Amino acid sequence: MNVEVRAFGPVREAIGTKSYDCTLESDATVGDLLATLRSEFDGAQAVLDSRSESGELSAIVTVNKQSVRTLEGDDTALSDGDVVRLSPPIHGG
Repeated sequence: MNVEVRAFGPVREAIGTKSYDCTLESDATVGDLLATLRSEFDGAQAVLDSRSESGELSAIVTVNKQSVRTLEGDDTALSDGDVVRLSPPIHGG
């Protein structure tokens, strides 16, 4: 299956592009996608492994504009044609 990854901020810098088409197994999850990005792009591991104090992934991950935090996290199933956005957390002040 193919999913489109749209990257912002440090994730974009790590993978070197704003949009990346990724081919995954038909039963892939968000966790599988993140593992693929970590293995394909040297700088992605540090960015994608960054965690908050509560242990949650620092990057905001959405699948078709829906946060994986409200879905099944890293276990969220992906489907052919999904759009996954990876962006840095936004802090107000």
